Amino acid sequence: FEKKQYKQYWQKKGKEYKEEEFEASSGLIGVLIDSGEREYVEKYQKIFDEKVLPFISPCHHKSFVNNKEQNEEINKEENIKKKDEEEIDAQLDANKKIEKDKNEEKQEEGILDEAQERKQADEKLANALVNIPSSQYWTVIQAVRVSLPSLTSTSQSSSSSSSSSSIDQQNLQSDLQEASVIEIKRHSSLLNIYQCTSMNATPQIRNLAMSALFRFTSQPIFEANLKLLLEENAEYGIRLQDVHHAAYYLSLQSTSGQATQLWRWLVQKDLSGAYINFSKLLKRLDGMRLLKYFLESASEYVVLQSDAEIREAEVFLLAHSKSILASTASIILDQLQQNKELWESHGDFVLNWLDSLN
Repeated sequence: FEKKQYKQYWQKKGKEYKEEEFEASSGLIGVLIDSGEREYVEKYQKIFDEKVLPFISPCHHKSFVNNKEQNEEINKEENIKKKDEEEIDAQLDANKKIEKDKNEEKQEEGILDEAQERKQADEKLANALVNIPSSQYWTVIQAVRVSLPSLTSTSQSSSSSSSSSSIDQQNLQSDLQEASVIEIKRHSSLLNIYQCTSMNATPQIRNLAMSALFRFTSQPIFEANLKLLLEENAEYGIRLQDVHHAAYYLSLQSTSGQATQLWRWLVQKDLSGAYINFSKLLKRLDGMRLLKYFLESASEYVVLQSDAEIREAEVFLLAHSKSILASTASIILDQLQQNKELWESHGDFVLNWLDSLN
C-alpha cells in the first residue's frame, strides 16, 4: 500500500509518522511469501524462516487447520465425558468430591496462566510489528523472545509441552501430507501474525497479510484454507469482519488451477441434500453484497465437462435465489457454459501440449 495511506492512518491516531516504521512494516509484508518481486521476497524469506518462525511456533501449539467440525467432535466427546463424570460424581462421597473439585481448580488455574502468557506474547509481538524502527526490528523481536522463556523454551524444557507440540505437528502434517514442512510453518505463522496483529496493525497490513495467507497454491494448503474460511472460532480462523476479504482472496486461487475444485466444494451436498459448505459460508458472510463478487470470481475459470454438472449448477443457484441475485446467477451460468464449450473445442490441444512438456 502507499506511504500516503500509512501516514494518514497514523495521523488519525494522533501519532507521528516515521519513514523507518513504514519500512519495518513493509519488511514484514515482504516476507509474506509469494507476495512480491522475487528479489524482494528472497531478501526477507531467510530472515523470516530464521527469526520469525522460531519465535512464533512455541507460542502457538494449536494448528490453523482446526475447523468447526473438529471442534464439534471435541465438544461431543467432552459432553459424553462430562456426563460420565457426573454419574461418577454422584457415587462419590463428599470428601472425595471436594478433593476432586480442588484438583480441577488447580488445573483450571494452570490453563488460565498459559492463556495469559500467550496473550502477553501476542500483545508484545503485535506492538513490535507496528511500532518499532526498522533498524531495531529484529533486535526487539529477539528481546521479546528472551523475555518469555517459559514460552520460547517450552519444547525444550517441558516434556509435557514437548509432547503436546509434537502431537500438534503430527496432526498438522497428517492433514497436509503433500506440503513441505517449511510451507506449513510459514502458513501457520502468517495466520498467527494476522491473529495477534489484527487489532493493532493498519487495515492495509491486515489485508495484505490475509492476501499472502490465501495465496499459497499447493493442494494441501488450498484444502486447509477452505476449512479456515468456515472456522467460526477466532482463535483458529479469520475474524468475522475480515471474512469477505478472505473469501475474495481464496476465490482468486482460480488462476492457480483450483477453480473447479472450489466450485465443487461450494455445491457439495451432505446426506440430506443440503449444500453444507455453502450454507456455512453464507452464514459467515452474513448474506452481504460482496457474495456476488466472490461467486463471480470463483466461477470465472471453472471447467464443468458435462451437461449434468451444468444442470447441477442451475439447481444450486435456484436453491439460493434469495441470497444470489438473478443477474449474478445469469453471469455465472453463462460463464460456466462458455468455459465448457471452450474446453470441448480446445481441451485436446491443451492436454497434448501438457503431455509434450513431460
